[in-house]
Amino acid sequence: MAQYATGDLDAAESTMRRAVGQNERDPALQYAYGSILAKQGQLGKARAHLRRAAKLDPDGPYADRARARLEALKN
Repeated sequence: MAQYATGDLDAAESTMRRAVGQNERDPALQYAYGSILAKQGQLGKARAHLRRAAKLDPDGPYADRARARLEALKN
């Protein structure tokens, strides 16, 4: 996402919030949204979306990434 890559986290968050609202069951969107929220310091919301990403597809590629990011947020 260009907005994220250029550091425009507010725009990236807004875009991902809409995307997640349209497709709540997409683990990639949940992971991306959780990652953006974590960068913004919204850790509670970030954890919720990262957990959802892992739960939606526990054996998929985003589950491992989500679990790793959740672990990193503990520190």
